[in-house]
Amino acid sequence: ALASSSEALWIGGTDGLWQQPAIATEPTIQLLPEHFSERRVASLLATPDSLWVGSWQGLLHGKFTNGLLNSSNIKAVNHPRLAQQFIADLYADSLGQLWVATSGAGLFVYTSEHRWLEFTTDVGLPGDNVTAIAGESDNQVWVGTSHGIAAIDIEQKLLRVITAGPGAVNSPYSRAAATMTAAGDLVFGGKNGLTIVSPGALPRQMTPLSLNFTQLEIITADNHKVHPATTQAHIEISALPKRISFEFVALDYLDPEHLQYRYRLAGSENNWTQLDADHRIVTLTDPAPGEYKLELQYSDNVTTWQNTTLSQRFTVLPAWYQTIYASMASLLLLAIAIFVLHQLGLRHYRHRQNVLERKIAERTAELLTANEKLSEQALALEKASLTDSLTGLHNRRFLNQNMQRDVSRIHRYYKDCEATNTRPSEQSDMLFFIIDLDHFKRINDNHGHQAGDAVLVETQRRLSAIFRDSDYLVRWGGEEFLAVVQDTPRDEAYLLAERIVKAVNASDMNINGHTQLKVTCSVGFAAYPLHQQRYSFFDWQSTVGIADAALYGAKRRNRDTWMGITGIRSTVSDSTLELIKQQPARIFDHANVLVRQ
Repeated sequence: ALASSSEALWIGGTDGLWQQPAIATEPTIQLLPEHFSERRVASLLATPDSLWVGSWQGLLHGKFTNGLLNSSNIKAVNHPRLAQQFIADLYADSLGQLWVATSGAGLFVYTSEHRWLEFTTDVGLPGDNVTAIAGESDNQVWVGTSHGIAAIDIEQKLLRVITAGPGAVNSPYSRAAATMTAAGDLVFGGKNGLTIVSPGALPRQMTPLSLNFTQLEIITADNHKVHPATTQAHIEISALPKRISFEFVALDYLDPEHLQYRYRLAGSENNWTQLDADHRIVTLTDPAPGEYKLELQYSDNVTTWQNTTLSQRFTVLPAWYQTIYASMASLLLLAIAIFVLHQLGLRHYRHRQNVLERKIAERTAELLTANEKLSEQALALEKASLTDSLTGLHNRRFLNQNMQRDVSRIHRYYKDCEATNTRPSEQSDMLFFIIDLDHFKRINDNHGHQAGDAVLVETQRRLSAIFRDSDYLVRWGGEEFLAVVQDTPRDEAYLLAERIVKAVNASDMNINGHTQLKVTCSVGFAAYPLHQQRYSFFDWQSTVGIADAALYGAKRRNRDTWMGITGIRSTVSDSTLELIKQQPARIFDHANVLVRQ
């Protein structure tokens, strides 16, 4: 294999790769020392800035330094399909794209968008053993394979089979035995001689093949075979056919085996079903009555389907009981039957009513007890709501993304009040509630984590019924929930805290359908801003910390209660405020503290 540039000549063979600089005094060097796992070179391609090396087992690439190549710059191309392939030929097209011919995996293209494309027999290439690349002509790259010749558009990457199968009389084509003449003709050397292709003489669009139905077979309800003519524009098929089979073919006399077909029933199927040349038949089993339109197309390269569509309309007639009149008669009979049964039922119920009225006096107490039990069960089922997801609540990240906006709104309001010497309205306050389920670890230990999850989901449901859509309800971590209530006076915070405590312990929680648990919670809350004169001194995170301190105060009061901070006294010094920010538990000596009685 040879490649050259104005700076050097590169020679590759089964024992390595050599570089001969253009300056005669420079020495010839071996570029693939013995530590390279594969030194056998099959093909070379020099581009303005690098050298591509096709080896017996993979593709190598090296960047030039001052027009020459160093061994340290040569790296294997990381591509799983190329790693173990014999690289038969390399080519660079006018767009700067690299074309790589392999001996068993088809043709690869490294596009100008720096991604690899593959062409194999699955997309219409005549053979996966690509032996040679002749060059670029007519905006297409021409390649020879073991079973034919193909051309690929360098821009749209559309593959066109030039010759394949019996038409490729010289196949298999030999490795590296392809070139392009000065006139633009492509020459491929093969088993029986040369194949010369003149791109200008080939039609840009191949004449579409004739696609025809060859047979229509119908298996009737009484197992008779019928073969109607397929030349009719519309075919009527008698009721209840067991099977309808359409056989078809595209008239390709050179290589019919490479054709692919697809079909669909228009109106009922949007997706096409593909068939190969050995299975040219569409079968419908027990089709329902109705109008049908079968559409067929073929392709000679799998990627491009011919626009000419073969279609056949046919109607499967309904049996007498499948007609609309039979359906209407059935509905009428059903209505009559329902009416008769209803009348019989009324007579039966009247008789039963008379019997029950005679026994009502002695069974009144029993019925009342049963009704009370049914009411209790209905109430329990109504309150128990389990979902597939654990809570469906917001998380901390949501809070971090949204709180700054809400805090900024409050700060702007307080700043405007300062500018106008107006007393701030407490209707603009924000309240933070931390809700912690009491003895939650005991639930997990005694009943399992699934039971704990069920308790969390039920708690979420109860809390969601308390807060508005504009409030934030957050799974704060473990068994803790955080609620952020907007535009609510701080003097009303204790009312919400009371509602939370009562909502959680109002009724037992149903955790698995037959086990109910008594669950309570403790609540700590704090208003924002804590200091209405120094409204920006405490950020919202510090306020949450103070609500957390109030929560621990509630737990020290035997749980199932609430404690909250509605504000810091205006006489507190700056040093004390800073101490409270660092140690939230200090706030109880300097703030308005509310405790559930």
